[in-house]
Amino acid sequence: MLIEALGPRNERGPQAYADLILGAVMNALMNLGDIRNEKEFEENYFDPTRVNVRGGFGSDELWKRYSNPTDAPEGKSLITRKLWAFLAVAYAIEAIEAADSGDTSRAWSLVADGLIANGALMSAASDQVAYTTGKKYPSQTAAAARVANDPKQIAKSKAFQLWKDRHVGKHPSLRTNEQFAMECLRQWPQLTSIKVILGWCTTWTKEEKKGFESYG
Repeated sequence: MLIEALGPRNERGPQAYADLILGAVMNALMNLGDIRNEKEFEENYFDPTRVNVRGGFGSDELWKRYSNPTDAPEGKSLITRKLWAFLAVAYAIEAIEAADSGDTSRAWSLVADGLIANGALMSAASDQVAYTTGKKYPSQTAAAARVANDPKQIAKSKAFQLWKDRHVGKHPSLRTNEQFAMECLRQWPQLTSIKVILGWCTTWTKEEKKGFESYG
C-alpha cells in the first residue's frame, strides 16, 4: 500500500510523504468519528492549521506551548487526540512549503516529526476501536451498550449531532442556546428539561475548546 501510494522509492520526495500524512490523519479522524468526510477535514483541521502556520504559529510553537503541562493553558494538554491531529497536519503543511522553497533537509525533518505525531493519533484511534468493540474495556463497553438502549441517551446523542451541525452553520435559525433547546424539545419528546439541555450546550462548548477545533 505504501509503495502504491508513493510510487518508486527513487521518485519519492517529502511532498509525497506529507500528503500521505494528511491522508492518514483524515482517515484516523473519520474512524474516530470526529469528522465525516474530506470537506470537514479541510474546514476543521487543514484550513485553520494552514492559517496558523502562515501566521507564525506552526508546529514548533504548538509543541512548545502544549508539550509542557505547566505551560499549557488550563484544561489543555498534548495528549488530546485532536491536538495530535493538528500537530501532524502542521508538520505536513510545513514540510510541503519547505520542499517547495527548496529546503529539502528541513522538509524531511518535518516529515519525520509529522509521522511521529500521526503515529500518536493512530494509537488513539486504535484505542478507541478497542474500547468500542470491548476488546480492551469490556465492562465499560457493556455499560455503553446499556446507555445506547436508553431512549433519553439516544435523544441526547441526536441533540449533540444537531448541536455540531448548528456550529458549522447548518441551522441559522438556531442562533441561541435557548432556541436550540426548544428545538430539541420539539424533535425529541424524551427530553423534557430546557435547563438540562442548556447545561449540555455549556459542556459541549467546553469539550470543543479542549479538543482544539482550531488551535492557537
